[in-house]
Amino acid sequence: MPRRKNQNLTPDETRALQQIAAYHGYLQPRGPGRGQGSILALTLRLVAGDVATTSIDPDDRQALAAWLREQTPPAHLAELVQDLVDDLVWGLARSAPADAASGAETGPLNTLEG
Repeated sequence: MPRRKNQNLTPDETRALQQIAAYHGYLQPRGPGRGQGSILALTLRLVAGDVATTSIDPDDRQALAAWLREQTPPAHLAELVQDLVDDLVWGLARSAPADAASGAETGPLNTLEG
């Protein structure tokens, strides 16, 4: 079945998802959007279980990131723990401007960079 463009998303939502895909390294390999984040690749990785998601309150994200920084994980988990810290901090940075401006609930689609 041919794939359709993200017809149910607003342009801002599409850009936000492209930024999330690019952050995780899922880039469009060809075409006019070459090098941009690939929503399709991100979606397929989510469906396959290769990308995990969780919903964490921003205050808890900050506390969890700080706690993880204080830990000394086993060597085979050190990179994973650092990735988790980076992801928590990145998510906080994306949600902070929207929270400050509107008081809205946080989430990756609330902060849109152009």
